[in-house]
Amino acid sequence: MGMEGSEQQLFLQEKIKEALAKILGTSADGIDTAVSVSKIGLDSLMLNQLRNWIQQKLEVNFPLMKIAKGPSIIELSGQLLTEMNKVSLSSNASDQDLSGIGAEEDIEVVNDWLVKKKNIHEATISTRIFCIHPVGAGASMFSHFLYNAPTNTEIMAFQLPGRENRISEEYFEDVPLLIEQMAQAIKPYLDVPFIVMGHSFGGILGYELIRYLKANFGQNPLRLFISGTIAPQLTKKWKERDVISQTAVFANSEERLLALMSYIDDVEFLKKILPVMRKDMPLIMNYQYHENGKLDIPITAYAADKDEVVHAHEVACWQEQTTAEFELEVVPGDHWFLSRNKDQILAKLSEVVNKELVE
Repeated sequence: MGMEGSEQQLFLQEKIKEALAKILGTSADGIDTAVSVSKIGLDSLMLNQLRNWIQQKLEVNFPLMKIAKGPSIIELSGQLLTEMNKVSLSSNASDQDLSGIGAEEDIEVVNDWLVKKKNIHEATISTRIFCIHPVGAGASMFSHFLYNAPTNTEIMAFQLPGRENRISEEYFEDVPLLIEQMAQAIKPYLDVPFIVMGHSFGGILGYELIRYLKANFGQNPLRLFISGTIAPQLTKKWKERDVISQTAVFANSEERLLALMSYIDDVEFLKKILPVMRKDMPLIMNYQYHENGKLDIPITAYAADKDEVVHAHEVACWQEQTTAEFELEVVPGDHWFLSRNKDQILAKLSEVVNKELVE
């Protein structure tokens, strides 16, 4: 930039303000540089747009975990200058961990499989929530949940091999083998009541994990939370849907796959996860649902009004999978609606945790 450090930071602050004003559709004059970017009206989709602007304009891969903390513009500009003085954007970014999981001092990776926030006093933990990401994505998808867990609750996000901080590891293609590994990973953490939560195919993995835990460990969660997840009994037909079957064809171009959907909230996000999603697809295509009785726990389900991957009426069919309470809420967004509706879903998690523990 040809400026001194303090001048660079002030210049960068103004540029960030301009970018945020454009994203928000407002004037840069009304944006306070000392206020957290998550408190000036930005939802998760807008935060992703800010991250895309940072990547494209500054050539810095700023970790999602840092954005999730909600830094102020002043803090953000300082962090960005530090990153800019290190290395520029790599041309081989798809082979790198850009999540920031391994670099954040307040984030801990447990037994390779679980990502959680550090400095949580074990004695105060009354509940755990195990979050399972969809194909293509990783544990960083739940960064907002990790940093804003309900009171006395520890959130642990699964990290499957082949992505983010496990980018160099082999992908799983066999669901039963994966479930066994996931169950062993959380076994030491089943000492308090827990909830299982999964987005998209992560919800299917959550369902199978619950069945495994009950059959092998005699453990049952308080509740299953699923979002954008097709009911397991419908998966055989679902795998024939173009948006699923064509993604499994490795020869199909990015353009062809994006064209299969008429509505996408964040095209750049989808482009970023497509390479890993393609490699994850055998997990979906090899999955076989076996009827083995209904769950006896409540299920809370979320569907999106513009989801073309899993339709709301298909999410509603989860009601057939439990003898207990079932509730469905339809929210705005496409298939990757979790981040856009994170505060609403987090509030529901808090409500459920408080209710279940009282009962």
